[in-house]
Amino acid sequence: MKRGFKILCFLMLLSVAFYSCRTTYKVGSEKVKRVSDRKIIRNVIKNYLDYNLISYRFNGEYTDSGKTTSFNGTIRIKKDSIMWVSLSVVLGIELARIQITKDSVYFMNKLKDEYFIRDINYISNIFQVDMDYEILQSVITNQIFLYAEEDESANSRREEVIDDEPDPGVYRKTFIADTDSNLYVLKTYRKRKLKKHIKRNRSEIILQTYHVIPDIYKISNVNINDIAEKRELDINYTKFTPLDSIMLPYNIQINIKDRNEAVMLNLDFNKITVNPDITFPFTIPEKYKMIETRQQ
Repeated sequence: MKRGFKILCFLMLLSVAFYSCRTTYKVGSEKVKRVSDRKIIRNVIKNYLDYNLISYRFNGEYTDSGKTTSFNGTIRIKKDSIMWVSLSVVLGIELARIQITKDSVYFMNKLKDEYFIRDINYISNIFQVDMDYEILQSVITNQIFLYAEEDESANSRREEVIDDEPDPGVYRKTFIADTDSNLYVLKTYRKRKLKKHIKRNRSEIILQTYHVIPDIYKISNVNINDIAEKRELDINYTKFTPLDSIMLPYNIQINIKDRNEAVMLNLDFNKITVNPDITFPFTIPEKYKMIETRQQ
């Protein structure tokens, strides 16, 4: 028994040592000079990870009303098609399985043998922020997205290539360039223009701001502020580590605040695999009962 315990402790220490030996990128402290929005956007797009399939293993925490729930799991993505999530607790007991497509959300509670199917708006209604499949995929993979963009054709052009260069045109209509000390900034409003809109009580104002790390051109923060609704979405990316010559964040923290509450989701990735041989198993057993709740 003692020998088995020692082996277990050794394996745990080995896994910690392996994880800690990764070299993470440190953001420089030198103040950056302002560059064009076109340059920032093109370089961010050029530094996207090229993948068809991707798998993330993670440890997570979800905090709501001061109560924190810890879990671990796996996220699998087939680009622009399917997102598959498995959530577990200690000892590998699977709690739930989720499948998200461009139009639907499927959920299985494996502890209670129940399930539900909702349209994609379910995610937006749960978190009270606009969140479709494209935005969710972009958040996980550290890519630019247009929040509350009504022109679907504009969003679909986000990776169009012209003359071997990504076309930033759709984003240039939305963002302007700025700096914030040692980071580049892309934002949707100039201060002077924003003040005018606020004075005129324009209720539709939504501010979207990206902070971009120079040198590696990766997004370190996304902030979306819905002024009228007093609702804010803040996404932070840290622990940038090279994978297939591209820097990827190994930690994502998502904070959502409004007038009444604040929730936080923290995902700490311990393994990211590009184009693995994976499947997306999601079959609802006949014995499972549909959850009889009102549509969110």
